[in-house]
Amino acid sequence: MTLATTGVLELRVFGAPRLTLDGEVLVLPTKRAWGVVAYLALEGATSREQLAELLWDELLFDNPKRNLRQELYRLSKTKLAGFLELNDTVRLHCTCDAAQTGAFVSGEFLPKFEVPDAPQFSVWLQMQRETYARLRLGQLEAKAKNLSGVAALDAWLEVLRLDGFRETAMQHVLRLEVQHIGLKMARERYVEFKHLLKTELGLEPLPETQALAVQLGLENQGTAQVPTDQRQTRLLAAAALLEQPFEAPMLFDVMGLTDFEVLDSLETAATTGVLQSSELGFTLLEPQTYLNGLTALRRKTLERQLAKRLEALAVAPEMVAKHLEQAGETCLAGAKYTEAAELATRQNRIEAAFEFYNKVLLLSPSPEQKFKILQTRIILARRLDNRIWREAVRDLEHEARDRSPIERMTADVQRALWHFHKAEYDKTLEFIAPHLEQSGKSGAIAAYMQGIVMVKTGQLANAQSHLERALQTKNALEDAQIAEIHNVLCALAVQRGELAVARSHNQLSLKGFARCGHQMGLTRALSTAGVIEMLSGQHRAAVRMYKRALETSQQIGDATGQIATLLNLSQSTFKTAQFEQSHAYLEQGLVLLEQHPNEDLRGSYLVNIASIERIQLKL
Repeated sequence: MTLATTGVLELRVFGAPRLTLDGEVLVLPTKRAWGVVAYLALEGATSREQLAELLWDELLFDNPKRNLRQELYRLSKTKLAGFLELNDTVRLHCTCDAAQTGAFVSGEFLPKFEVPDAPQFSVWLQMQRETYARLRLGQLEAKAKNLSGVAALDAWLEVLRLDGFRETAMQHVLRLEVQHIGLKMARERYVEFKHLLKTELGLEPLPETQALAVQLGLENQGTAQVPTDQRQTRLLAAAALLEQPFEAPMLFDVMGLTDFEVLDSLETAATTGVLQSSELGFTLLEPQTYLNGLTALRRKTLERQLAKRLEALAVAPEMVAKHLEQAGETCLAGAKYTEAAELATRQNRIEAAFEFYNKVLLLSPSPEQKFKILQTRIILARRLDNRIWREAVRDLEHEARDRSPIERMTADVQRALWHFHKAEYDKTLEFIAPHLEQSGKSGAIAAYMQGIVMVKTGQLANAQSHLERALQTKNALEDAQIAEIHNVLCALAVQRGELAVARSHNQLSLKGFARCGHQMGLTRALSTAGVIEMLSGQHRAAVRMYKRALETSQQIGDATGQIATLLNLSQSTFKTAQFEQSHAYLEQGLVLLEQHPNEDLRGSYLVNIASIERIQLKL
């Protein structure tokens, strides 16, 4: 799409949202439109799929992608049209106060702004608010240090408004209030601060604060009786909640102490034998000692502060989630465990991802979120073992009993996939039969399943018509299912000798599996690409494809895929007279067959080895 941008489009997100074009205030049609604009302004170019998932939860809305198209169409009819770039990814060309490097955070990030029925957007919004609140706090402190008089007092009071436990700020406020306002107000503020610390954290002010109070006349010398190791006691209580060993920066900005005060306290604790220091960090020797004295309220407060600090350090999301869970922040903890699960899935840590999703389920998510997680768990369970897969399907079926027809259909499809995996094709068809005559998404998924079963049972001609019908319903199937259909249609075209058609389907299959991260499917599609190149006489190109397939199958631990691919590699290198390399591939495959027996494949391997050895003898 060609842009015709004229003028300057500016978005303000600190405080009430405000969008202007050359100073003229623009009004957007819906809250979701504001959500789209805010997200694009901060995150930059974003795929349509990601935007749709962010603002229209698929369990609450029938067709998120269609809803996004409609919203973008509405925006294209406003004065934003010349600033919107609408392709597979969506981009908004505008300036934003939050996106400017070094910009001063002048207020709360989109205060009181929410998009209804958009849980993923709400999580993103909350994370942005916390990030900019921390940034604003640091900027205000830096500003306050460079001011004097009443202006400095106002700045430090703003810091306290954002973080009422920040004791260094309180010390500045007490000094300035005594100097510019009066002793009475400073004394009242100090009493309120002591009460806040006592009730919320079960603590007394730091020795420095109490000494300052005595110096300023806010408290008599006799009333300030706090142990001299109060700073260390506070810090170690927070340290006891961290996973051991921990790094010093994890405690920065947690207890209202400066970074150097934290380091001093930790080094003192290390010299007295309370902590052990190593290359990995600090280890608290008896953490339970410090946990025993924590009240429930104080512990939750500390857990919340630790979670914010770890989030700022960009540590593993599951670590942040653990502290949020202990703080009672179940919604935010669930979002972080979900983030951890998604990251683990991308890293191919399937067991870890499955466990993180289980943790989300224990946090009582909304019914819509629960159903979505149960669906995702099944995809992971397929890669673990049959028992876990079957239990995951049962969980989804149980949840779907009293739900909408589309959700019951989803459970039926998952049950059908289970029976398909077990080669129980009659039962597979039994669960999809009620949905075959339906239109839309239900009918498309049922047609897809029917076609795949027909391929397995040798009904190839009929299979193609069902699979093509499934493709005709836009946005009905997942990327992996569409890619699988193209893979099957490719194989059918190969059987008919229609290599150009096969190549076209293969390209779509490769792109689809790569886009959704389906490594097993990608291995199959790469192997099919190798077959097409071999049949086209392009043996070197076939070898390249087979090598990519082998590498992918090795990454995911797919022994069956490796064995089949090594046989194909051997045949391709044989065609190019690379007999030693061909023989080496066969020997590598035989080693795998010892661990994963398959007599038919073993026979093929031995026949090929014998052929190569006969040729080598002649040479």
